[in-house]
Amino acid sequence: MNTLKKLIILCFSLILIINSSCSNAEAEKEIIALKAEIALLKRNESTAMDPITERREEIIERYSTGEKKLVVTYAGAGSYEFVSKKMTYYVNGQIKEEENYQNSELHGDYREYYKNGQISVKCSYNEGKKNGEFFEFYHDGVVWEHGYFSNGDYDGEYTTYFIDGKIKSYELYKKGDRIEAIWYDNKGNIEYQN
Repeated sequence: MNTLKKLIILCFSLILIINSSCSNAEAEKEIIALKAEIALLKRNESTAMDPITERREEIIERYSTGEKKLVVTYAGAGSYEFVSKKMTYYVNGQIKEEENYQNSELHGDYREYYKNGQISVKCSYNEGKKNGEFFEFYHDGVVWEHGYFSNGDYDGEYTTYFIDGKIKSYELYKKGDRIEAIWYDNKGNIEYQN
């Protein structure tokens, strides 16, 4: 069956679902799933299928070279409501970004990478907000920033570094409010302190 016929059938199914006697919540879930399938057919992308429900659990978008560009995994077979994991890739195949979700909010480990595969950002989220230890790195793996978050706010020590590893700034936060700050020049001399 060609893509146009599938698209017409999916649109017709969408209309039937809306006009059927099922509850609004059930109709909304089906509409979300059908919209995702329609978008997929328009882009002609590949997906992983659940053999029992014949629904897509994973959407894979590819570069023109065939390499993966984006992989979105959904929680629960046949449900497009909740994303559980999202991976984006560089055209060279290296992972660019790795996100974990719970109830469609960032939750758990989060990573970003440079094109060479070196980690760029490492942190965690809790219900959509940064939480816990945070790192950002230079291209060569040297720490650029290191700090702590609580419920999306800086909380605790936050330090930035020069490329040679020397401290550039040190700040102390409590629930998002900066309590103390010391900034250094590249020779280690204090430029600012409060």
